[in-house]
Amino acid sequence: ELDRLDLPEPPWGLPEATVWTDRSWMIRFAESGLDMGDPYGILVTFDGTRPVDVQGTDDE
Repeated sequence: ELDRLDLPEPPWGLPEATVWTDRSWMIRFAESGLDMGDPYGILVTFDGTRPVDVQGTDDE
């Protein structure tokens, strides 16, 4: 699936952001063509500007 990240169009939809008071925040890409994001998307968590975690919403 990593090859799909090089395509002209990304394999996910528009992001939704959640921000917490401790400077951490999360972006959820609800629509994802990647297997790891089925059925509810991909979650990317940040500490300031540094990404610290990527999670898929699959059952694995």
